[in-house]
Amino acid sequence: MASRQRSKTDRDQLLEQLGSVRRTMESIARSRWVLVNSSPNPPPDFACLADPISTAVSDFLLLGQSIVAPGETAIDPNKFFAHGTQAITAVRACSSTLTTMLMHSLEQRHLSALFQRRVLVVGSGLSFALVIFFVASFYRNNRGTFARLHNSLNQNQAILNSTVDGIITIDAYGIIRSVNASLEKMFGFASDELIDQNVSLLMPSPFREAHDDYLRDFRQTGTKKIIGTIREVVCVCKDGRLFPAELSVGVFRSQEGVFFTGILHDITERKQTKDALQDAYGELEQRIQERTQELETSNQRLKQEIDERNRAEEGLKLAAKVFENASEAIVITDPQGTIIDVNQAYTSITGFDKAEILGRNPRIGKSGRHDADFYVRMWHDIIHRGKWSGEIWDRRKNGEPYPKWLTINAVQAHDGEVANFVGIFTDISHMKATEERLQQLAFFDALTGLPNRMLFRDRLLHEFAAARRFDQSVAVFFIDLDRFKNVNDTLGHAAGDMLLVEVARRLTQCVRASDTVARLGGDEFTVILTGLKSSGEAEPIARKIITVLQDPVVLNEHKAHIGASVGISIFPTDGDTFDTITKYADVAMYHAKESGRGNFKFFEEQMNAHSVKRAALEHDLRLALDADEFILHYQPKMSIATGKIVGMESLVRWRRSDGSMVSPAEFIPLAEESGLIVPMGEKILQMACHFNKKRQDSGGVPLRVAVNLSARQFQQKNLLEMVKKQLLENDLDPQWLELEVTESMMMQDEKQAVATLKQLRDIGISVSMDDFGTGYSSLSYLKRLPIQALKIDQSFVRELTENSDDAAIVLAIVSMAKSLKLHVVAEGVETKEQAEFLERIECDELQGYYFSRPLAEEAFIQFVSTHTTQ
Repeated sequence: MASRQRSKTDRDQLLEQLGSVRRTMESIARSRWVLVNSSPNPPPDFACLADPISTAVSDFLLLGQSIVAPGETAIDPNKFFAHGTQAITAVRACSSTLTTMLMHSLEQRHLSALFQRRVLVVGSGLSFALVIFFVASFYRNNRGTFARLHNSLNQNQAILNSTVDGIITIDAYGIIRSVNASLEKMFGFASDELIDQNVSLLMPSPFREAHDDYLRDFRQTGTKKIIGTIREVVCVCKDGRLFPAELSVGVFRSQEGVFFTGILHDITERKQTKDALQDAYGELEQRIQERTQELETSNQRLKQEIDERNRAEEGLKLAAKVFENASEAIVITDPQGTIIDVNQAYTSITGFDKAEILGRNPRIGKSGRHDADFYVRMWHDIIHRGKWSGEIWDRRKNGEPYPKWLTINAVQAHDGEVANFVGIFTDISHMKATEERLQQLAFFDALTGLPNRMLFRDRLLHEFAAARRFDQSVAVFFIDLDRFKNVNDTLGHAAGDMLLVEVARRLTQCVRASDTVARLGGDEFTVILTGLKSSGEAEPIARKIITVLQDPVVLNEHKAHIGASVGISIFPTDGDTFDTITKYADVAMYHAKESGRGNFKFFEEQMNAHSVKRAALEHDLRLALDADEFILHYQPKMSIATGKIVGMESLVRWRRSDGSMVSPAEFIPLAEESGLIVPMGEKILQMACHFNKKRQDSGGVPLRVAVNLSARQFQQKNLLEMVKKQLLENDLDPQWLELEVTESMMMQDEKQAVATLKQLRDIGISVSMDDFGTGYSSLSYLKRLPIQALKIDQSFVRELTENSDDAAIVLAIVSMAKSLKLHVVAEGVETKEQAEFLERIECDELQGYYFSRPLAEEAFIQFVSTHTTQ
């Protein structure tokens, strides 16, 4: 540190002294110019002021400057001092000449302008004397300093030239000021080709533009973006070759300005090594991801390692590690097929210890599942192609057969002969089990194990092709279970699943092994009967299916009674495509259900027409909901005790846009089946509440309006919220709304039904049971239901006066209701005799054509007004 400080002090001192000499010479030059230009004929003695003095002193100053601030090549101090001696000699000679001339002029005492000029010469002579003094003093005082400085510079230059990294110095404008030998070698330029050139010569785009931006920012703002950091750059050689390097930049200041020193380290070899490592990693990653490729690559690598084992000991060690730690089993045999080595994975998979397998043939694990031709083809590929791979079954030591994926490679020696056979295999038992499971899931029903919809389609198409080939027929059954939903709702889904499994078992027993039973989903089953000579052969199978499914099924100590409706279509009589045959079987099944369940139907052409009509009606029904084509009629309820109208039942009607009416018997069942009954029911409730509130607001007698709930509506979780919403939006008091439910609705889920009815009752709504007597009519559940009224079904009222059984039933219902403190309403009253009978047995209310048909809104308002007045 002290040495560097002294060197800097010497350099600064020399620069100051050289500056003094230079300034003196400039003063002499000015004086000479004045003398020469002020006299037309200047004395010849003044010529020495120009040459050789000016030249000698200038060379002296230039050499001194080169030593203090050297360029590429250091200057020998002895050469510098030789020039100094020459300058002193020249100055002394010129000084003597000018002094003699001055003395001669003084003797003549000329006071003219010539004298004045010569006096100036005297001043110049004195200046020369100062020059002589400065040069002589500089020479004497700094000879040792120059020598030390020269030695220091030579030492620094030697260090710079000996370093491996390239070193370059540039100014603030990017001009190269110095380079070392390593940088010349690195770029292929000589130093004189680089000095005073812009450093961008060594940079390709975009590094060239980025470097210019750095320098510009530094000059304008002083920001040091890259100073003190190491970054990777790309450099360009003289021959245009690009190479990567690491660059670190330092900055220093001198009297001449700001300079940057860059140190460049060529990282080409390191980059190549890094790329090679990256390629190796990518190759390894690919092997992991592509299992088969990995096996083949590992096998190839193992073969190469065996080939090179005499040349690379390290390669043998690596091969041994790979061999022993591989997850795949590896077995090596000699050319005769005798096992000479196996790895740990081999013993783990096969169960054979290494000691008991060495020296034996791999056929020790032969499973016997492959014939001789299989092994002939295998060895043909190994001998002629050098390898074989495929799936093969072998046997473990305990006799258990297992599948494996095996790759066998023939390893050749240097002379081209087979030296070894290397087998690599993986136990694929789990993979095979997974494939079988996936196939099971893809083509078979998870619950019953029957073929699913996808496999049903595949088999049916296959049977179509076979039937065409042998001129036979195929029957397709669509089977829908009757009352399955009741079992599911009352006994639970677990019991429902047990029932489906039992149904699948019974159906399978009804058909031949060549036939197919499939489950399409839910409680829908299908049967494919093949090889039929006529459609009549399918009839006994259909009857048998219906019979076996009528037998009760025991589910958790409960007996479940179900049945089935079967629809049958025949290929090719009814159609010759999958879609046609399945569609017609479905249509026939629908007609079987309509005919009373527990029945079967063959497809007939008129069924298709009915199905088309039904589809068109469903389409129109959806449009009618959007177009508000539904209206309500209201049928009055009459109190027997007072003879007054005490309520009304809302009944939906469908009036098309053309004015025609559609019977409720046509569209209500369709709405139930399609699910449209839910939005339709909400619309009916809204219209009924709105009408009742509007009628009351106009001064009408307050009446309770009854609205029928469908089974789908009653099962909706948001039923209570929907009812509250309609009451709130129409501002109707809950006491003026009555909801009618049926017995079958209550039986689907009695516990949930009771909870729902209690919620409706708690907000003030009345609930009545409609069509009482046609369902279960169980007192055990009736007493638990929070209802207020029973409605006797009109089927009992219709023949009340002619049929004593009906009369007895009606009387029993009324008596039971009275004992349970329930209100009783008889619907369907059409005659005076019926009304009088109901009055005698103290029925509470009557409803029917005897009093009034269902009326439109205005007609109902008029009817109530007239009846009240009378």
